[in-house]
Order: sequence, then structure tokens, then C-alpha cells
Amino acid sequence: MATDELTGKVVLVTGAAMGNGLGIARVVAQHGAKVALADISPKLPDTVAALKLDGFDVFGVKMDVADTASVTAAVKAVIDRLRHHRR
Repeated sequence: MATDELTGKVVLVTGAAMGNGLGIARVVAQHGAKVALADISPKLPDTVAALKLDGFDVFGVKMDVADTASVTAAVKAVIDRLRHHRR
């Protein structure tokens, strides 16, 4: 059941291309959040496309949580994207 508990919020979900991360991303999207799906998996673009087809407000960002520089770059990319879309 979809609710709007998270409307206006942004959630960054790691490991979001599949498994538990995908499940978490789907649930927070169902509750109204804009979701940044982060993963290093080559499946990420397909996951983003599938969730968009389901009507969710999502986008993907490449992130390797084992690499500090990758995490920093991904978070910056999410912030930059959100700033750009709010104008």
C-alpha cells in the first residue's frame, strides 16, 4: 500500500540494484520518497528503468561503498542533481 509518509524526502539506498537494497528502495519509493539508487552492479540501469516504469521517482548513481572517493563523488552527484532539479 502506497502512502506519502516520505513525500519531499530523498533517500539514498546503497546496494540498490538487487536484493535487500532493491527491496528497501522500493518500499521507501512506495512511501513517496525520491530515491537515489546507488550500486556498482551493471544491473543498476535496468533496475532504475524498471522502478521508473512502476511510477517511482528514482535515479541511479554509481557508488562503491568500499571506496571513500567513490562514496564522496556519488553523494556530491546526488546533491548536485537535486540542486539542479529544484531550480
